[in-house]
Amino acid sequence: WSQLLLLLALVLLYLYNFRVLDLSRIPYMSGFLKNIYAFINLGMAGFVMATVAVRFVFPAVSAEGAAFWIIRTAPISLRDFLWSKFWTGFVPVLVLTEVLTVTANQFLGVDPALKVMAAVAIVFMSLALVGLAMGLGARYPRFGGDPSQVAGSYGGVAFMMQSVLYILVMTALLGWPSSVYLLQPVRRAPLSIVQELLMLLSLAAAAAMSLAIWWFSMRSGVRALERMGQ
Repeated sequence: WSQLLLLLALVLLYLYNFRVLDLSRIPYMSGFLKNIYAFINLGMAGFVMATVAVRFVFPAVSAEGAAFWIIRTAPISLRDFLWSKFWTGFVPVLVLTEVLTVTANQFLGVDPALKVMAAVAIVFMSLALVGLAMGLGARYPRFGGDPSQVAGSYGGVAFMMQSVLYILVMTALLGWPSSVYLLQPVRRAPLSIVQELLMLLSLAAAAAMSLAIWWFSMRSGVRALERMGQ
């Protein structure tokens, strides 16, 4: 609970910084900077999500400790066990990061299309990061350590490295079509069919990558638990 209270204080401080950020004092650039900060906010929300996942989601399997043998002998499959852990971690992580993203974008006053895109992107990022944390946590459990030790283990470090790479790629895939959309009124020229197709392809690639990471991570985690139970 002490760590959760500390996390809540950091979240409030995070939102307060966006609340007092006065970009309107910069002439001719306030609108552009607001949209730039929207992507910074999306990336920061992803890092917050990864940090929460490595501390609270990744150790979920290891938290069973010596009592894991009860799970192995219980009349439920290890697949159901891992998926129940996933949904238990996914919902609070999604709610937290959605509140961060939507509230910060509201304080910034960014373009409505960016608000919708960021909110939808958080759903896909939550699926991917929580699924990745759960899958790696099942593949590299440490039943004898406390959650902080588990988070700092080899699997936890591997999760953070993959999470950073994923967040950077997601920001790039979402940033390019959004920049084309935002600069279109400035250029005063309609988008070509090629540009529209490339924008849709970039957004589809971001969604497909997130779903693939989520699904394959959970599958690998279930297989690791099943091999452990043999």
